[in-house]
This record gives sequence, C-alpha cells and structure tokens, in this order.
Amino acid sequence: MLTMKYVGLKLGLSIHDHTELETAPVAEPEYVALGPVYPTASRR
Repeated sequence: MLTMKYVGLKLGLSIHDHTELETAPVAEPEYVALGPVYPTASRR
C-alpha cells in the first residue's frame, strides 16, 4: 500500500454492505464508492 502511495497511485474501495463500510478506514483509501447496500428489485 505504501508503494502505491509513493508512486502516486490512488487506492479506492467499492462498498456494498455495512461491514465493508465499517472496515474501510483500515485500508486508508483515497476514496470510497458506495454501491447498493440493500437488495435491489432488478437484481436477483
């Protein structure tokens, strides 16, 4: 992870549930993308 930051790459996370959201800060991401947290009617 430090190598990525050293060369200027950004780390992002895609979050899909509450557990991932709560643990995201451990990875120290530059950004977090929020996906559907609750089930959608169109995806089965």
